[in-house]
Amino acid sequence: MVGEEPYLRKDGTLTNIRWWRSQCVRCGVAFDVATPVGVTSLEHSGSFGRIHCDTHKLTLTEVAQRWSESMKKKREAA
Repeated sequence: MVGEEPYLRKDGTLTNIRWWRSQCVRCGVAFDVATPVGVTSLEHSGSFGRIHCDTHKLTLTEVAQRWSESMKKKREAA
């Protein structure tokens, strides 16, 4: 964790968010992700699943293409 700051929710209540730092698996550049204060592990937030910086994160088209290729390989293997 690299920090914590106040956050105003859409419903008007005040809470805090925590900032976490990771590194892009492609280029090594550091990037930050935010989570609610109660999140302490990757089991509780999808933010911890992020492995690429903004420059290298996949577009929805790329994600769909990779998923399609993966499913095709699974069908061929069966």
